[in-house]
Amino acid sequence: MNCTLEKVLADAKSLVERLRNHDNAAEMLIEQTTSLNKRVEAMKQYQEEIDTLNQVARHRPRSSLVLGIQQENRQIRELQQENKELRTSLEEHQSALELIMTKYREQVFRLLMASKREDPAIVTQLKEQHTTEMQAHIDKINEMASVMRKAIEVDEGRLCEDEERIKQLQLENRGLRELLGISREAFLVLKREDASESTSLSPLLTSTDVSLQKNRVIFLPGMFQDVSVSQNETVQAFVSSIPSDVAFVTVQFHTQRHNATLSYARVPSLSVSLTAVDSGLLSVLKLGQTSLSLYLSSPNGDTVTGTGVILPYFSADPVPGACNIESNLDIDPNVYIHYNLYETTIRFAPANLGYKRGETPPVCDESTESSTHWRLQYDIYQYFLPENDLSERSLFSGIQAVADIQGITDNAKRVITLLSTDKTTAVFNSIPGQGVVYAVIVRDPLLNTSASYIPVHTYGCSFASTLDGCETLGKISTKVFFTIAGLAGLFVCFFGHRFFKCELFCMGFSFAAFFFFVLITQTTELDYNIRLTVTAVIGVVGGVLLVMSWWRFGSVMACVIVVGLMLGFLIASTVLFTPLGDLNVFRQSDVVFWLTFCCIMIVIPLVFVRWPREGNITTCGIVGAYAVILAVNAYIYTSLSFITLNILKRLLNTNFSSVFTDVPFQTIDYVMISVWVVLGVCGIVLQLYRERSRPFFPPSPYLMWLQERERRKTNVLDPSHHFPSLPNRLLARIRQLTRRMEPAGEHTPLLL
Repeated sequence: MNCTLEKVLADAKSLVERLRNHDNAAEMLIEQTTSLNKRVEAMKQYQEEIDTLNQVARHRPRSSLVLGIQQENRQIRELQQENKELRTSLEEHQSALELIMTKYREQVFRLLMASKREDPAIVTQLKEQHTTEMQAHIDKINEMASVMRKAIEVDEGRLCEDEERIKQLQLENRGLRELLGISREAFLVLKREDASESTSLSPLLTSTDVSLQKNRVIFLPGMFQDVSVSQNETVQAFVSSIPSDVAFVTVQFHTQRHNATLSYARVPSLSVSLTAVDSGLLSVLKLGQTSLSLYLSSPNGDTVTGTGVILPYFSADPVPGACNIESNLDIDPNVYIHYNLYETTIRFAPANLGYKRGETPPVCDESTESSTHWRLQYDIYQYFLPENDLSERSLFSGIQAVADIQGITDNAKRVITLLSTDKTTAVFNSIPGQGVVYAVIVRDPLLNTSASYIPVHTYGCSFASTLDGCETLGKISTKVFFTIAGLAGLFVCFFGHRFFKCELFCMGFSFAAFFFFVLITQTTELDYNIRLTVTAVIGVVGGVLLVMSWWRFGSVMACVIVVGLMLGFLIASTVLFTPLGDLNVFRQSDVVFWLTFCCIMIVIPLVFVRWPREGNITTCGIVGAYAVILAVNAYIYTSLSFITLNILKRLLNTNFSSVFTDVPFQTIDYVMISVWVVLGVCGIVLQLYRERSRPFFPPSPYLMWLQERERRKTNVLDPSHHFPSLPNRLLARIRQLTRRMEPAGEHTPLLL
């Protein structure tokens, strides 16, 4: 019993300790809850203050607020200066008033002492007179102060104008001195040449200097200059009169077919030059530098013709390609391009923040704060050249239209904006034979400044290829295939429902050929012409199978569903050909893309179940007219061919989902859309009119033959009932051909 009581006491003691611990924990929780409530109230108060500030700031961006604050600071400083001036004037007025009041008191005291008696009238009169005089003096002083203030402002304005005029004259004088120095240089070189010819001293050096002097091209900032680089020569690109506030310049040179070498030095090397059809260099200017020289040459010994421009930038502008870690150049402002049959990829080096002349550039990878280059943004633009125009003139016009920031934003289409945390690459749809110019603008959202990379162009094909180059684009087998398909499509567009078997053959051919081409391309590496031939054979087999299934089973609805899938495929391809197909949800997920595509494709045949004849005629008109468009595309480029070509590329290339599928829409494309609509509507209306009094679909020949055979078996009075069967007729014909003919003798008629 004692052990039991001790146990109970021990348990009670442990329970008391637990209750005490629970009380302590509850007090701590209450304290934490109180502190949390205070923090929540503080956060609410902070949020209310932030909302109030946003309402006052009208939700403007940070850059505009910073500019507004700077303007307000400038106004505040002006007001403070004006307050100082007013305070000084007030102190002067007060000292003057004190002096006047002292004189006044002395005069009053003298008058009182003279009269030896108090006269309030005289005192009041003197006070009024003194007040009037004081007010007049105060007005004069204020007027003089305002006049002096206006004179100071006028003098300051004139001083600023004089300083600006002096700077302008100094800049012009400097430019004239540079031009004079250039002319003196040329004169001295020519003089040295004459002297060398007369004395026969160092002829090689003199001829080199004279050739370089003759091959000098003077550039003006922002002005395009056409340059022709002959075989085995170097052209010096010279720019002078660079303003002192320009921190760096970019030099770009563009050709259409042949590479050109742009170099900092007269003798190009990997670290100081770039060889490409779209080449560019960035030069950071030194203190006091007002001129710059770069050199152009032809690396392959061919004559190269191109256009170039020099663009100036200031210290606040970002420096394109300053954080380069891939190419040999220290600062690489170029955009590099790579293309294949499916996609075109561009890449460029990250930029850095701007800096003044003579300063050390900011470190690229020190931190990721907003004060570093990680706050920069990159806008990628796309500009289409005129369709079916491979001329050099159209390329140079397009390059000049998007060479600088203003031209890019006005003429090109912004496709995507990349952050500094994103990879500096972008993928686009390859369009062989179509000229495209890609441009990149780097922006500083904090300072609201920007700079452009060197634009780059591509035609999606090679001018050097003799078989399948840009000028001979399109294989003979492709043209033959799509020409036959276009003729068949034109027939189906106007007569497909009337000749039902021909329509089924064409639809079965298209259905089987498309999917077999995808299969054979993914699983084999056969030549293109062989793949196209095998695809055509399989397409014929698919068309025959579809016709035979209808001939044997007579199921019109099953055939119409296959036809409806063809129309659904074309409609789904058209929907995703629009800008809707470039949404991130479709570019980032193949599952979403193909699920949407299949849903659209399957919905169309469901409509055919209710209206089979109308749906079949509509398919004939739309699909047949599009086959005509594809046949025209085999000879003249049109963007409408990419309605189905984009789907084919996505099936064949797993990386095509991230591609931007923008294509140009120009005059030829609108003409082709009109042709497609006119052919489709005319074909649908004509077939609906012709088939209005006919049966919905022709009967199955096999079922009709079965019915005819059954009728002959049961109807004895039918003359065809006594005809021998087909095998018996064939055997009789064979016996007749193999039997030997007896000679005919004389026959005497039987006389009765």
